[in-house]
Amino acid sequence: MGGSTVLDRPANILVLCSEVNGLIESDATTAALARSYGWKLRSWENPETTPFYDRATGEWNLIDNEFNRNITTRKAA
Repeated sequence: MGGSTVLDRPANILVLCSEVNGLIESDATTAALARSYGWKLRSWENPETTPFYDRATGEWNLIDNEFNRNITTRKAA
């Protein structure tokens, strides 16, 4: 699998179904979509300041390390 246990903190964890997670890891188009939605971050991106899109609510959110979700807006690219 890979990764770092140092990154295992609430702000850096999103739960996805296994099918979507598999596609994000195996398909470049899906990976690009996941990056645009904040579901897949680059190693230099900070999960505490990078919003993610919640398709269920239609909102952009940030999660802190106390498991709080804060509605925000998407940062301009």
